[in-house]
Amino acid sequence: MTEEIKQEQETADTKKILDRSQEVINQLKIENDRREDILRKEEILKNMQILGGNSGAPATIEKKEETAKEYADRIMKNEVKKE
Repeated sequence: MTEEIKQEQETADTKKILDRSQEVINQLKIENDRREDILRKEEILKNMQILGGNSGAPATIEKKEETAKEYADRIMKNEVKKE
């Protein structure tokens, strides 16, 4: 009789361990899916930055147009415009 009780107890313990293992496996699957989703989003953001020109390259500087007053002042001072 004690042998049967031990066997039943071992079976119950084994079932608990298997149930807990299945829970952990499910949690790991969920976390792996989240991680993959985050990595996909990061890759998309990096690609958008590269394609959008925000990859760390210096911004282009737009040339300022000379106003009529600035032109007149420069001519009066006999300065050559540097480009």
